[in-house]
Amino acid sequence: DIRSAKAVDMLIAELEKQLASKEKQPFLSEHIAVQLAKMGDKKATPTLIKMVDKSFVLREVKKKKKLSKDEKKQAKLAKRGQEISIRMKGAEALGILGDFSAIPSLLKVANSKPDSEFNMQNEKIIFYEAKVWASDAVTRLLDNKVQAEEFIKTAKAFIKSTQEIVDKIVKNAKKQVKKRNAKKTNKPD
Repeated sequence: DIRSAKAVDMLIAELEKQLASKEKQPFLSEHIAVQLAKMGDKKATPTLIKMVDKSFVLREVKKKKKLSKDEKKQAKLAKRGQEISIRMKGAEALGILGDFSAIPSLLKVANSKPDSEFNMQNEKIIFYEAKVWASDAVTRLLDNKVQAEEFIKTAKAFIKSTQEIVDKIVKNAKKQVKKRNAKKTNKPD
């Protein structure tokens, strides 16, 4: 029986191994996490909490080959994307598992500042995925009215701050379009 305690223990051990590894396999970690959650054994909770913890980082692997500045930037961005993906799936798995003891860890992620990184064009990318999935998991688990109301306040503040970012981006985009159009009209034929 795949749902046996032995299978759960084996999957937890493999996920722990993946999380401790310098060269993680994000897709494997994500799939193991979701399968553990579907099995419903709350023994998996501490390991899944490790996945969403902000201190979880993918360690840089020492390469023999010297990387250019652009290659280092690309590698850093790729690693950050993998980290975000693992944290997101960990939050999703905790929501599926339904262990109320995970609420404090999920709230920590949901209430934290979103992760960010600069892309190759030196534009800031904001990663909301872990925060959104942790928030989704919290909404599935909260059964206390006071906690729920507090979470709603936090969620409203998050939505407001996100809208402010979107408004700023729209304003800057309109300004750039206006500049480009002005340059086009000033060009001689």
